[in-house]
Amino acid sequence: MRFLLFSLFLVLTSFSKSYSQTGAERGPRFSFIETKHDFDTVSKDSALDCRFEFTNSGTENLMIMLAQPTCPCMKVDWSREPIAVGQKGWVTAHVAPGELEGRFNKGIFIQSNAVNFDPALGAYELRILGVIGEKKPTSILRKKYRKHKR
Repeated sequence: MRFLLFSLFLVLTSFSKSYSQTGAERGPRFSFIETKHDFDTVSKDSALDCRFEFTNSGTENLMIMLAQPTCPCMKVDWSREPIAVGQKGWVTAHVAPGELEGRFNKGIFIQSNAVNFDPALGAYELRILGVIGEKKPTSILRKKYRKHKR
C-alpha cells in the first residue's frame, strides 16, 4: 500500500512540474532591444521613422499576425515571415508629424503567438514619444535667466 501511494505521489509531482514548464517558459518569446523610442523635440517637417528590433528567445517559431498603431498618423510594417528560435525580426513605424501638435505618446499593439505579452491588452506594446515644436537653444535661455536675476 505504501509503495502504491509513493508511486502515485511521484507521478503527480512529475506531472505538475512538466505541466508548469509548458506555460510561460515554453513557446515563442519577444526579446526587444528597446520597447520605447523617444524622438525628443522635432519640427513638423521632420521625417519620424523608427525601427524596433527583437530576437525570438523562446522555444518555437514566432509569428506576428498584426501590428496595430493607436493613431492613423502612423504607418507600421513588420517581419511577415516566421522568426526561428534565436533569429531576429523587426517592427518599423513612420509617424506623420504634420498631423500632431505638442507632446505625443503613441502605441503599437503587436498580436502574435508569443507567450510574453500584456494579458490586460492581449498584445505586446511598443511606445513612440516626442514633442512637436522648435527646440530652443540652451545658451539663450541661460542669458535671459541671468538678466532677470541681476
